[in-house]
Amino acid sequence: MKNLVVKYRDYIAVNNVSFRINKGLTYLLGPNGSGKTSIIKALTGIVRPYRGKVLVLGCDPTDMGCLEDRVHVAFEETMLPSHLGVRNYLESIAYMRGYKGSISQIYELLGLEKHLDK
Repeated sequence: MKNLVVKYRDYIAVNNVSFRINKGLTYLLGPNGSGKTSIIKALTGIVRPYRGKVLVLGCDPTDMGCLEDRVHVAFEETMLPSHLGVRNYLESIAYMRGYKGSISQIYELLGLEKHLDK
């Protein structure tokens, strides 16, 4: 990440941040409102930088085909569509990802069988 600026309308959430993360466990720490989530969103391609350059494993994170399934993030606040139940949401993700296996195996692996209609 080099000279990253993330801007939401007139609000600058991240201003000129640069760093490199090497292989291994990494933490992003800071007080509320310091831009941690905006940095993660830029690293995962959820938001485009207003300025600066972001590369993840040599890829532009907005290029979904380049990173494929090599990067995953679970945010504290969900961004799930409120009109979908658990079953429909997971099936739509599996479809979009081109998953060809048994979706019921995933439900079982994650212990979600009793939550599918929620």
